[in-house]
Amino acid sequence: MKSCRKELNSIFSRLPSVHLLQKQPIIKDLKCFYEDQKIDYTIRKVLQNNRAKLLYHPNILDACNINQITEEIIAYLDDENPEPKDRIINATDVLFNPRASKSCLSEVERQASELELRVGTYHDNDQNTQLIRRLTGGEDSLVVDSVQNALLLATRAIAKDKEILINRHQLGLIDAPYEEKPVDPISICELAGARVVEVGTTNKTRISDYESNINCSTALIAIIRPSTYSVEGFTQDVGLEEIINNSFKPDTTILYMPGDTTLRHTSLAMFSAPYSVSEAIRYGIQLVIIPGGGLIGGPPCGILVGNRQIMKQIKENQYCSAMQASPHIRAALESRLRDLVSCQSDLQNHSANYILNVTPKDVEIRAQELLDSLSGIEKQDVSRVILEKPMYLTPYRLPQDRMFGLAVSIRTKKLRPKDVARRWISGDPPLLVDYNQDELLIQMRGLAKKDLPKVIKILKENL
Repeated sequence: MKSCRKELNSIFSRLPSVHLLQKQPIIKDLKCFYEDQKIDYTIRKVLQNNRAKLLYHPNILDACNINQITEEIIAYLDDENPEPKDRIINATDVLFNPRASKSCLSEVERQASELELRVGTYHDNDQNTQLIRRLTGGEDSLVVDSVQNALLLATRAIAKDKEILINRHQLGLIDAPYEEKPVDPISICELAGARVVEVGTTNKTRISDYESNINCSTALIAIIRPSTYSVEGFTQDVGLEEIINNSFKPDTTILYMPGDTTLRHTSLAMFSAPYSVSEAIRYGIQLVIIPGGGLIGGPPCGILVGNRQIMKQIKENQYCSAMQASPHIRAALESRLRDLVSCQSDLQNHSANYILNVTPKDVEIRAQELLDSLSGIEKQDVSRVILEKPMYLTPYRLPQDRMFGLAVSIRTKKLRPKDVARRWISGDPPLLVDYNQDELLIQMRGLAKKDLPKVIKILKENL
């Protein structure tokens, strides 16, 4: 046994180290296009694949050749990060910008179509259920076409002709970035045939407010994290654990809608993230409704995760089949869930990972690089300066979602900012920026390293 292990160690020692590969000039050049974390992850992944090759074929020389391994790293990065056609470069102060999401939708449809070509027409819901169960610990799940319809379906199945308790300050508009008009919980519950009972006051709610309103007609307690507004000042709210640990009626279901969150716990130090789905399930929540996009990184849809009995009730409802997500969306979600299973963190391969984890120093470097690149523009009517401008998760710009950011402000006397912004969004690649009556604002936190040369080229050609 010791001799076999010694022989394996001798074989594996022929592989170049991570540190040596990082020093390769061609790998250093990749830092202009990819984040350090992504490059290091790819190096380790390729080395792991080559160790597997050597385990069964110890005489393969290419597996230990540093030049060959370098080429594999580049090819792996190209395959993992294909440049989608018409991908919008989002240089606004909103991470999940609805205007940029349209290109994401077309990319989702393309990937799902490719998946269908490989596996045939996609009908399987069980694959998504198994993956979600593995990621969250939930017993069952369902994918429907939107978060609003997920709430409508759950309310109709559980609380039709009964009462649903909702905290008064949680009755605002539900986030609907892919819809033209957001909707509110009261309208949805009335459409489902349930009676909404408002609990507490606008700014203060106590556990006693829930206890005094619960009765034999109460079927559902909904905890809806506000995603389009915030309540600040002289406030008080009831914690999730306090509601779970309270001895309400045994047949009362607790529904949790956290808005943008992850499936597993992820530390997001830059803003106060809500409970993840796995945490909510572990605490004892019977039903969770989340959006498939946003921090999860899948296609726009609504995902219901809950215990087997509740989910059976929902799936047996007559409207369930009509509200299920399309095969394209389910296939695209399965692809993203499989990716999450292979990652240690839910944000590891997320398209927004570099925005969420970038340091203020790196943002400053990017901003200065863009500013220096424009120094060659000798027009007297063009001025540029770096401004501190925060970035937010959603267009609602909630204080708890605020992240440090810097913007390059460009002012020009001859061109109207609105006209320039329209020209950029119609270009190739499309560039989406903020603007006002006087200036164009390019948010540097949202720009990936690989997009910076493209943005510089666009600016030089159009100013």
